Amino acid sequence: MLPVGKTNVSGTYTGHLLSVMGAVAALEQLRQPDFYPKLNANAARLYDGINEIFQRRKIKAVCQGLGARFGIFFGIDSLPITDFRKAAASFDADMDKKFISRAFARGLYFRDPGRRIVPGHHGISSAHTTQDIDDTLDRLDDIFVTF
Repeated sequence: MLPVGKTNVSGTYTGHLLSVMGAVAALEQLRQPDFYPKLNANAARLYDGINEIFQRRKIKAVCQGLGARFGIFFGIDSLPITDFRKAAASFDADMDKKFISRAFARGLYFRDPGRRIVPGHHGISSAHTTQDIDDTLDRLDDIFVTF
């Protein structure tokens, strides 16, 4: 089919049936009434659980998130984090690297964008179940026994 009119729209996957069907399926899931409440409940369970582990294990760190995206701030011990300069000045990058390495060894993947002055962002998805969150928290608790 040739373009009609004065505007030409193109893109790698523009109009490809599989891409369009995937986008439509994703939008259908996002429109379900329980989609965001379930996602946000799992996120809160994870963030609260991580912060409880930090407090119980006396780890100077906090987890702060919004929806399904979050950061773990080593070297900071109070929430909410609202000041970038303060967070950057306090962030313990060495502890963060140690955590990411130990988590990976326990089968947990936390994004590591490389050298930085604040934590990378992490996330969960709608595919994660409450059991997945609880399993993650159990593994994290094991990691922080000897931190």
